[in-house]
Amino acid sequence: MSYLDGKNMKFLYALAGVLFVIDAAGYFLHLTESFPGFWAVFGFAGCVILIYFSKFIGRFITKKEDYYDRFRKVG
Repeated sequence: MSYLDGKNMKFLYALAGVLFVIDAAGYFLHLTESFPGFWAVFGFAGCVILIYFSKFIGRFITKKEDYYDRFRKVG
């Protein structure tokens, strides 16, 4: 099983499309220039999102404490 199967790839394509539309709207509407401190808030929010996302992903990729003990021969 691959993480990049059909369903996940469709989700990634949809996410890329949404991010492209948001980026284009921000470029044409000049949202970054009309809000003082935008880049500071954007950077802080990005860090917070990254922390919570990595905690969420960590649930799926971590091993249990006794993972290697199960393969070790006793005796």
